[in-house]
Amino acid sequence: MAYCTADDVKKYSQVTFDQLGFSNDDEFTTWLTDVLIPRAEAMIQGYCNQSFTTVPADVTDVCARLCANALQVMILNRSGPLVRVGDYRIEWADRTVFTDDLRHLLARYVKASIEYA
Repeated sequence: MAYCTADDVKKYSQVTFDQLGFSNDDEFTTWLTDVLIPRAEAMIQGYCNQSFTTVPADVTDVCARLCANALQVMILNRSGPLVRVGDYRIEWADRTVFTDDLRHLLARYVKASIEYA
């Protein structure tokens, strides 16, 4: 069971297929479904130390937002690493995908892991 859909990701990211070099929306949707969403699910499972058979709505939301963040980083990578702030200051653009606010939303789903010596 997918944690979120390609449509969820598209709504959060507001990224279109042509911004990332895909030929059409179907190709973009397939890549989201087959590559990006499973990678986000794996990150969530690793962070929470569990997989979900029934996916809570807030986990669906986190998955879509995590994918959207990844797409935004891809857009940043295409446009260049620097962002102008004001007249004189230039900074590296933030490339954090799995942000603290997403981790906070998942906090109640984190299961303790047992470490063996």
